[in-house]
Amino acid sequence: MDLELDTAVAEDHGGDSAGDGRSARAALVGRWRSPLVTRVVRYALGSVIASLVSLVTFVLVYGVIGGLSPRQSSIAASLTGMVPAYFLNRNWAWGRRGRSHFLKEVLPYLAASVLGLVAAMWSVDTVSSHVKAWTDDKTLQVTLVAAAYVGTYASLWVLKFLFFNVLFARPHRHADADAPARQVS
Repeated sequence: MDLELDTAVAEDHGGDSAGDGRSARAALVGRWRSPLVTRVVRYALGSVIASLVSLVTFVLVYGVIGGLSPRQSSIAASLTGMVPAYFLNRNWAWGRRGRSHFLKEVLPYLAASVLGLVAAMWSVDTVSSHVKAWTDDKTLQVTLVAAAYVGTYASLWVLKFLFFNVLFARPHRHADADAPARQVS
């Protein structure tokens, strides 16, 4: 898993467990500082940052500039958000360091992200095809289509966390980016 994160959390607690006479409050704080909770919080914060990048991109290209269709805007926004999301997830939430392994990390991450992109395209297409019948207000139309975009990614958030937890937490046997370099004699 995340050795640096696990070690830091254990050091914060002095290696004690909840059964060693610590108060109930200290035990609760200890659980909240567990590696899994820390990883979920970091993943959530990284998702918020990437989502804001995507949402601003979507609103700009669909609502403000208006040069792209809802589907094209969804693609542009998703691609823009993928870059910070990858690095925030891999490096910060899961504590991976070194070069990324293309086949074992980058490609599966892209596959999961493209599936999210396809789902977002479908949702914005569906909403945008009906929104003009619901209201003539352009601001409300953009808001409803943007809500469909964000709602799609929000609904996929837990599934992607579980997938990334497997993807980034497992050690890579060959060409491991995190392994120390071997000295050649």
